[in-house]
Amino acid sequence: LLTPSVLGLVPKAAVSGTLIFVGVNGIQSTRLYERCLLVLTDPHFYPKGATPTGVPLEKVFLFTLIQIALVVGCWMCNTYLGLAFPVFVGSLIPIRWRILPLFFAESQLRRLETAQPAASYSRIRK
Repeated sequence: LLTPSVLGLVPKAAVSGTLIFVGVNGIQSTRLYERCLLVLTDPHFYPKGATPTGVPLEKVFLFTLIQIALVVGCWMCNTYLGLAFPVFVGSLIPIRWRILPLFFAESQLRRLETAQPAASYSRIRK
Protein backbone atom coordinates (compact mmCIF):
# COMPACT_ATOMS: atom_id res chain seq x y z
CA LEU A 1 0.00 0.00 0.00
CA LEU A 2 2.92 2.30 0.58
CA THR A 3 4.55 1.39 -2.72
CA PRO A 4 1.96 1.66 -5.49
CA SER A 5 4.60 1.03 -8.14
CA VAL A 6 5.18 -2.50 -6.77
CA LEU A 7 1.45 -3.20 -6.51
CA GLY A 8 1.09 -2.19 -10.14
CA LEU A 9 3.26 -5.15 -11.11
CA VAL A 10 0.85 -7.69 -9.57
CA PRO A 11 -1.67 -8.93 -12.15
CA LYS A 12 -5.25 -7.91 -11.43
CA ALA A 13 -6.40 -11.51 -11.93
CA ALA A 14 -4.11 -12.64 -9.10
CA VAL A 15 -5.48 -9.99 -6.76
CA SER A 16 -9.08 -10.78 -7.71
CA GLY A 17 -8.53 -14.51 -7.34
CA THR A 18 -6.99 -14.05 -3.90
CA LEU A 19 -9.86 -11.85 -2.73
CA ILE A 20 -12.46 -14.32 -4.05
CA PHE A 21 -10.68 -17.20 -2.30
CA VAL A 22 -10.50 -15.33 1.00
CA GLY A 23 -14.16 -14.28 0.74
CA VAL A 24 -15.51 -17.74 -0.06
CA ASN A 25 -13.33 -19.34 2.60
CA GLY A 26 -14.55 -16.80 5.15
CA ILE A 27 -18.20 -17.38 4.29
CA GLN A 28 -17.84 -21.14 4.63
CA SER A 29 -16.59 -20.79 8.20
CA THR A 30 -19.67 -18.94 9.48
CA ARG A 31 -22.55 -20.47 11.39
CA LEU A 32 -25.01 -18.77 9.03
CA TYR A 33 -23.56 -20.72 6.11
CA GLU A 34 -23.72 -23.95 8.13
CA ARG A 35 -27.38 -23.37 8.98
CA CYS A 36 -28.14 -22.58 5.33
CA LEU A 37 -26.66 -25.98 4.48
CA LEU A 38 -28.98 -27.53 7.05
CA VAL A 39 -31.99 -25.90 5.40
CA LEU A 40 -31.00 -27.49 2.08
CA THR A 41 -30.08 -30.89 3.57
CA ASP A 42 -32.50 -33.77 4.04
CA PRO A 43 -33.18 -34.15 7.80
CA HIS A 44 -32.23 -37.81 7.53
CA PHE A 45 -28.64 -36.77 6.75
CA TYR A 46 -28.20 -34.22 9.58
CA PRO A 47 -25.03 -34.93 11.56
CA LYS A 48 -25.28 -35.36 15.33
CA GLY A 49 -25.09 -32.04 17.09
CA ALA A 50 -25.94 -30.09 13.93
CA THR A 51 -28.62 -28.07 15.70
CA PRO A 52 -28.41 -26.48 19.14
CA THR A 53 -29.99 -28.67 21.80
CA GLY A 54 -33.23 -27.35 23.18
CA VAL A 55 -34.08 -25.32 20.07
CA PRO A 56 -36.71 -26.70 17.69
CA LEU A 57 -35.59 -27.02 14.09
CA GLU A 58 -38.30 -24.59 12.95
CA LYS A 59 -36.84 -21.92 15.25
CA VAL A 60 -33.34 -22.57 13.88
CA PHE A 61 -34.67 -22.11 10.34
CA LEU A 62 -36.57 -18.94 11.33
CA PHE A 63 -33.41 -17.52 12.93
CA THR A 64 -31.49 -18.33 9.75
CA LEU A 65 -34.14 -16.64 7.59
CA ILE A 66 -34.05 -13.52 9.77
CA GLN A 67 -30.24 -13.41 9.56
CA ILE A 68 -30.34 -13.76 5.76
CA ALA A 69 -32.90 -10.94 5.54
CA LEU A 70 -30.69 -8.69 7.69
CA VAL A 71 -27.58 -9.49 5.62
CA VAL A 72 -29.51 -8.64 2.45
CA GLY A 73 -30.70 -5.43 4.14
CA CYS A 74 -27.10 -4.51 4.99
CA TRP A 75 -26.00 -5.20 1.44
CA MET A 76 -28.84 -3.16 -0.10
CA CYS A 77 -28.28 -0.30 2.34
CA ASN A 78 -24.58 -0.27 1.52
CA THR A 79 -25.32 -0.39 -2.21
CA TYR A 80 -28.08 2.22 -2.45
CA LEU A 81 -27.70 4.46 0.60
CA GLY A 82 -23.93 4.40 1.10
CA LEU A 83 -23.39 6.72 4.05
CA ALA A 84 -26.52 5.46 5.84
CA PHE A 85 -24.95 2.01 6.19
CA PRO A 86 -23.64 2.66 9.75
CA VAL A 87 -27.14 3.75 10.79
CA PHE A 88 -28.57 0.46 9.53
CA VAL A 89 -25.87 -1.54 11.29
CA GLY A 90 -26.62 0.40 14.49
CA SER A 91 -30.31 -0.44 14.12
CA LEU A 92 -29.45 -4.14 14.36
CA ILE A 93 -28.94 -3.75 18.12
CA PRO A 94 -32.57 -2.75 18.87
CA ILE A 95 -33.73 -5.47 16.49
CA ARG A 96 -31.87 -8.02 18.63
CA TRP A 97 -33.06 -6.54 21.94
CA ARG A 98 -36.71 -5.82 21.06
CA ILE A 99 -37.87 -7.79 18.01
CA LEU A 100 -36.09 -11.15 18.24
CA PRO A 101 -37.44 -11.85 21.78
CA LEU A 102 -40.93 -11.73 20.25
CA PHE A 103 -40.09 -14.84 18.20
CA PHE A 104 -37.63 -16.67 20.46
CA ALA A 105 -37.23 -17.38 24.15
CA GLU A 106 -34.10 -15.85 25.68
CA SER A 107 -32.63 -19.31 26.28
CA GLN A 108 -33.14 -20.17 22.60
CA LEU A 109 -31.43 -16.96 21.51
CA ARG A 110 -28.45 -17.69 23.76
CA ARG A 111 -28.12 -21.18 22.29
CA LEU A 112 -28.47 -19.91 18.72
CA GLU A 113 -25.91 -17.16 19.24
CA THR A 114 -23.25 -19.07 21.17
CA ALA A 115 -20.23 -20.23 19.26
CA GLN A 116 -20.39 -23.85 18.23
CA PRO A 117 -17.48 -25.60 16.57
CA ALA A 118 -18.04 -26.06 12.86
CA ALA A 119 -16.58 -29.58 13.13
CA SER A 120 -20.06 -30.93 13.80
CA TYR A 121 -21.08 -29.86 10.30
CA SER A 122 -18.08 -31.31 8.51
CA ARG A 123 -19.99 -34.38 7.32
CA ILE A 124 -22.46 -32.20 5.39
CA ARG A 125 -19.72 -30.72 3.20
CA LYS A 126 -18.28 -34.06 2.12
